[in-house]
Amino acid sequence: MDDLEIRRITEILKDSSKLEGVLKYFQFFFGVFLNIEVLYAFATMGFALAGLTAHFFYFSFHLLEIITSQTVLLNVLLSVYNPRNQLFFIYFFFIVLMYFFSLIIYFFMYTDMPDGSCDSVLICLATLYTQTFTVRIYI
Repeated sequence: MDDLEIRRITEILKDSSKLEGVLKYFQFFFGVFLNIEVLYAFATMGFALAGLTAHFFYFSFHLLEIITSQTVLLNVLLSVYNPRNQLFFIYFFFIVLMYFFSLIIYFFMYTDMPDGSCDSVLICLATLYTQTFTVRIYI
């Protein structure tokens, strides 16, 4: 940089009123547009416009208004959201247990599984995971 550019930068920095005005503008911008209620209002407006122009499926976003208007539903949502770390570790522990049982099935009960459902440990784990959460109704 030459001396002229350095002098311009120092003059701008010395005139703190201009810098304070820019900082106040950024504080206002981030204060307004990072507010969760303002973001929710913009999202509601955006999904309404998308529902009007693209597809009516986008109107389903407006069902979140039920959660925000009812404090009981909001408390239910927060009771799941607040202990999210503990719930994640419980899920991780569940996957480790499923892996342990899939190892037992793969090595000791391979012949009892249907063909192709336990060709490798990973496929056996996937089969065990899907069969755990699949409801079968026999009529």
